[in-house]
Amino acid sequence: MRASDTANKIKLRFKVTVFIVCLIISICTWLVIKLSKDYNVILDYPVTFSHFPKELVMINQIDSNLHLNVSIKGFEYIFKKYFIKNKNLNIQLPDLSPSKKKEDYHALLLTSELLSQIQTQTNLSNRLISIQPDTLFFRMEKRHYKKVPVHLNLNLEFKKQYQLYDNIACEPDSIIISGTLEEISKIQKVETQKKGLSNVEKSETFSVKIKRPKTRVPVKLSKNTVNVFVPVERFTESSLLLPIDLNMFPEYHLRTFPDKAKIIFRVAMKDYKKIDPAMFAITVDPVGITTGASKLDIVVHKYPYFISNIVIDPKSVEYILLK
Repeated sequence: MRASDTANKIKLRFKVTVFIVCLIISICTWLVIKLSKDYNVILDYPVTFSHFPKELVMINQIDSNLHLNVSIKGFEYIFKKYFIKNKNLNIQLPDLSPSKKKEDYHALLLTSELLSQIQTQTNLSNRLISIQPDTLFFRMEKRHYKKVPVHLNLNLEFKKQYQLYDNIACEPDSIIISGTLEEISKIQKVETQKKGLSNVEKSETFSVKIKRPKTRVPVKLSKNTVNVFVPVERFTESSLLLPIDLNMFPEYHLRTFPDKAKIIFRVAMKDYKKIDPAMFAITVDPVGITTGASKLDIVVHKYPYFISNIVIDPKSVEYILLK
């Protein structure tokens, strides 16, 4: 290749590079000029409303977005539109004056009355031109109240030899729900979120959230969480050989074979020393006598509150009826 050809290619590449650089500079300059200007644009802001009249419940759907017509620089619009998510507006309603129509209450609010709140939360200052919709319509009903129990949604898996020592305590065990009469009449209880505990070997205390009932019109809860206490103790198996008490049926003269039975039960380790045979009494079910059964079932007549899982061995005994 000749030296002149090489030089021509270098010159061509240089010219192309210069052209591209100039083009990029021109585009950037054009963008800076354009985006530095003010534009009237629409920005959408999600909104939630608070401070409704306490004894009323809103039953219609209000637009979840306010559309703000604002005057802002092009740069700011690009940034807000594509790079950041507009924060939720929390609008505190001014005093509404609802009018009653049959069983409903109606009120309207000009969004222009919310101007100062919106400017404060959006930092739009004097750049806010208008708000759409220009009027908000509210339809409400009288608020009703109802007390319902809390149902715990727990899944407990205990370590070997451990179990519940007493009933699980829930505080509070019931809450007040409020809403429209139609909605709260359908609700008989509220449930907690699912909570699972595995390999449990000691008492547990924790808080768990209440699931909000699925309703057409939102229902308000007096409590959002409950405190739960799960009493857990280590248990052991114990047994006693007890005489079968036949003195409970003086109208019959009975004799059983055998005249004693073993009672097997579970007891918490901390209660083990409390066990006394005097706390127990076993007897027979006399129904078998009237039906002519060959054996009578043994029943536990008395036992202390702190034992569980009672098993009798044998379950029934032979008998003779003496004259």
